[in-house]
Amino acid sequence: MQSIKKISASVFCLFLFVFFVSLSYAVEGNNVFFSGSEIAELMKNKILSIAYLKNKGEVSNNHLMKVPLSLKLNGVDINTGAYDMVAMEKVFLKSKDFRRAELVNSLLAHSNLRGMKYYSRTSGSVKILVVDSYTVKDGDFSSRTEDLKATENTSDYRTSFVMKDNNLGKMAFRCSTRVRGNVISQSMVLKNSVTKYGFQVFYPGDYRIIRLLQYSRKHRGFFYFSMSLMKVRSTVLQRFNLIGAASFGNRERAGTINLFSGYDESLQKKIAAFR
Repeated sequence: MQSIKKISASVFCLFLFVFFVSLSYAVEGNNVFFSGSEIAELMKNKILSIAYLKNKGEVSNNHLMKVPLSLKLNGVDINTGAYDMVAMEKVFLKSKDFRRAELVNSLLAHSNLRGMKYYSRTSGSVKILVVDSYTVKDGDFSSRTEDLKATENTSDYRTSFVMKDNNLGKMAFRCSTRVRGNVISQSMVLKNSVTKYGFQVFYPGDYRIIRLLQYSRKHRGFFYFSMSLMKVRSTVLQRFNLIGAASFGNRERAGTINLFSGYDESLQKKIAAFR
C-alpha cells in the first residue's frame, strides 16, 4: 500500500512539474495575441492590419488576422461583437533588450499624441489627425498636468488625458497601463459624449483603445498589438459613408507610427495601411 502511495505521489509530482513547465512555455511563447503564422510574417518587417465596420464588411492587408469575438486585457472582458467598428494592427520591432521604463514612458506620454499624422483617403495625402493632446489630473479633465513617468517598482499606472481629434473633436480618456514580466498592456476608455454634424456619435464607453507589447528574447525584439473599438450611435454617419473601415484602419496605423517612429524611422513610409 505504501509503495502504491509513493508511486502515486511521484506521478503527481511529475504531473505538476510538466504542468508548470508547459505553463511557463505558454507564457513565454504567448500566442493569444500573436499566432505562429503571424509571427513569421511580422519577422519579414510587415505590419498586419485589419478593420471591420458592421454591415459594411472589412478590409485587410493579409489573410491571417481575424477579429476575435472577445478578449481579456487588464482584467477586463471585452466583447468585440458589441462594437460597430473594430481595427487591429500587429508589428514587430527589433530591440536588443526590453527597455521596460522607456516603453512604459512612451505609452504614458499622452502629450506625444499631439501632431499625430494619418493618411487621408479622401485627399490622398498625409494630414494632421490629433490637433492637441495632454495629460490631466485623474477625474478632472479640465486641469492639464505633466505626463506621468515610469518608476522602477511600479507595475500599475492610472492616467487620464484629453485629445482633440481633427475629425471627432475633443475626447477624454481614462487609461490603465500594466507591466507583467515581459508584457506591457494598456487600455483606454472614452469618458465623454461626442457629436458630429449635430448627430450623437459616442456616449461614454463607446470608444476603447487597447495596446499590448510583448518582448521576446528569442526574436530579440518586441511584438506590438493594438485594437480600437467603436460603437457608432449615428446611423446617418454610416449610411452616407462619412466613416469607413479603411479610414478607421488608417487611424489605427497612425497610432502605431506615432508611438514607434522614434524606434524605427522607416515606419513613416508605411503610414497608409489602406489607400
